[in-house]
Order: sequence, then C-alpha cells, then structure tokens
Amino acid sequence: KTTASLETSVTVSERTGILVDLSTTSINYDNDSIIAEQREGSLSRALIGFSYSVSGKINSSAKVGAAQRSFESGDIDSDTALTWNVELVWTPRTYSTITAYTAQTANETSVGGGYIDSNYSLVSWDHEFSEYFALTADVSLASDAYYDVNGDTDREDDTLSYGLTGTYSPAKAMDVYASLKQAERDSTSTGLDYDQQVITLGLKLAI
Repeated sequence: KTTASLETSVTVSERTGILVDLSTTSINYDNDSIIAEQREGSLSRALIGFSYSVSGKINSSAKVGAAQRSFESGDIDSDTALTWNVELVWTPRTYSTITAYTAQTANETSVGGGYIDSNYSLVSWDHEFSEYFALTADVSLASDAYYDVNGDTDREDDTLSYGLTGTYSPAKAMDVYASLKQAERDSTSTGLDYDQQVITLGLKLAI
C-alpha cells in the first residue's frame, strides 16, 4: 500500500477549529494471482469536521465525509460509503480520563475484489489511584460487513471486547501490569463465532 494524505486544522477561536482530512491509498499486491489482481485498486477518503475544547477538561473532534473503494478491474464496480471519525476526551481530574471514540473505515479481505466495511466504537477509563497504581477499563464493539465482488454483503461480524488492566509502578523505571481481556464474536457465517479470554502478566523496564 502507498498512502498520500493531507490533514489540516484552521483555528476559528480559542476553543474551536475546522478540520480537513484527505487521503488516497493505492492498493497493490506482489502476488500475481487472479484474486490479487481483482483486489488491486485504491481507497480515497475526504472528511471535514471540527474540534472543540473546554478549559482543558474536554477535548473533542468530529469528522464526516465519504470513502470510495475502487478496483482496477473493469468487471468490479466502485463503491462509495459514508465515513466518520469522532472522539471525545473528558478529563474531570488530572489523574482520571474518560475517552469515547467511534470511526468507520474500509479494510482489505482475502476474498477477491472484496473489502470490509468496518465500524468501530470504544469507551475507556484511565485512572491513577496513586503514584504507584493505575487502572484502565475499556469496552469496544467492532461491526464488520464483508462485501463480495458484486457489492453484496455475504458476511457480517459483531465483536464485543472488554477488559481491565492494572499497573503497579514500584519505581519510575519499572511497571508491573496484569490484564484480563474478553472478546466475543457473533458472525452470520457458520463456524466463525468465538468466545476468547486472555490473561496477561508483564513487566516493563525503562533503561
């Protein structure tokens, strides 16, 4: 993939700004198979929106526009869809942050000429209880629609994920962390549902 992009912000006032986001991605594959050739093309996105902040406690941005997935193969029609990117960060205290985020984008699939229309939403909470202990809680929902070469939806997945991560910092150069992540996928395709739980223990050292 080769991507060219332009992102700019025009200040309107101390609290608000206008956002412009333009990008185009050329999608090429080293594989010379027919499937790879069908998938080659480009993804172009154009969004416009605004940013808004209040006293450093609330920072938000919202962009909306269109995304076009085109294919070099003349047998496959281009597809244009609504796209967006919205984020809200609330910091009620210097040691506590709540983030809400949602976005729509297009991803590649292994199906020839196809692509994935992806919607993703996340809510997270980061809190430092003391200089030694911090906690992160998050929940997210990913909704993926798989489109075939004819532009028809042949598969839809909904994946709900949530987790907790605790970090203990006995020294400035050391973090000990533990996390529990749960993910559940519900798919319209037989045999693709899953229920996954991951427990992680780790150590980070700064040198």
